Amino acid sequence: MIIKKLQINGFGNIEEKEIELEKGINLIYGVNESGKSTIASFLKCVFYGINKNKAGNEFSEYELRKPWRNAEFSGKVEYELEGKKYTVFREFNRNNAKVFD
Repeated sequence: MIIKKLQINGFGNIEEKEIELEKGINLIYGVNESGKSTIASFLKCVFYGINKNKAGNEFSEYELRKPWRNAEFSGKVEYELEGKKYTVFREFNRNNAKVFD
């Protein structure tokens, strides 16, 4: 799988952010608390969903990743797999995912 583009509408402290990735290795860097781990979590949650269970923690993953402001809690990832292009869009409030080819 080759991830081409991320569109984060609202996820944690990130909102209305589009990231285009180049062929090969891409490096995401920044100072502490700038959103690097949030981007990694966004990728995982777009593909696998977001956990609303606290599982003994003070907050669930859902509560931790809700947008800090009034942004739409959603996003999409465009990727290529075996030569075909796909887009997965997820609305985290509804835990609703749609995949387009």
